[in-house]
Amino acid sequence: MHIITRSFFPCRPNPPTNWAAGDPCGDPWYGVTCSGTSVVAISLSGAYCHGVIPSEIGMLSSLTALTLNYEGLSGTLPTQLGALSRLTLLSLCCVNAISGIIPTQLGALSRLTQLNLGHNALMGTIPIELGALSLLTYLWLGDNLLSGTLPPQLFLLSRLCYLQLERSSFSGTLPCELGALAHLNNLYLSGNSFSGSLPTQLTQLSLQTFAIVRGVARRWATGA
Repeated sequence: MHIITRSFFPCRPNPPTNWAAGDPCGDPWYGVTCSGTSVVAISLSGAYCHGVIPSEIGMLSSLTALTLNYEGLSGTLPTQLGALSRLTLLSLCCVNAISGIIPTQLGALSRLTQLNLGHNALMGTIPIELGALSLLTYLWLGDNLLSGTLPPQLFLLSRLCYLQLERSSFSGTLPCELGALAHLNNLYLSGNSFSGSLPTQLTQLSLQTFAIVRGVARRWATGA
């Protein structure tokens, strides 16, 4: 754990000083949850720990939740995140500046139910490998620099309830496969460059929130 903590310093305004030494499970560390001698969760939201996510994160084989929101993190997403086979929650959102691409290795996180990479500086396209995350219910990739069309594999996520892709550079048409996401009730797509008609299959969904772009939604709805 110590090589990982060094990557996250300095933290402000309140550094978790008990990270400096000792055993994170024997001497409980701020933001770290253990089961026995194994670290199972790290949650540092709001501690504002500058730094990068080190490749050594993949050594925490028992980790089920990694939450580093509002931290001022930079660097890229290490491919070793894909080795965290027990991970159910990965949230790296907001007031971070993580850049580079979304690693294809994230598609190996077969237990993942929530993935939040929003409000960063990620580039490239959505990897098709994310379509293998069959337990995913929450996906936020918006507020990045992502581009390209939406991969059809994204619509294999049959348990998805929440999909946020706003304020990026996605383009192309919205596929009719969106209507196959039977559990989807929150859909955010505004701030992109989608074109074409709104898929009629969306009327089959019980959407509580549906945000495209005011005016564009009306044009799509009429098929114009």
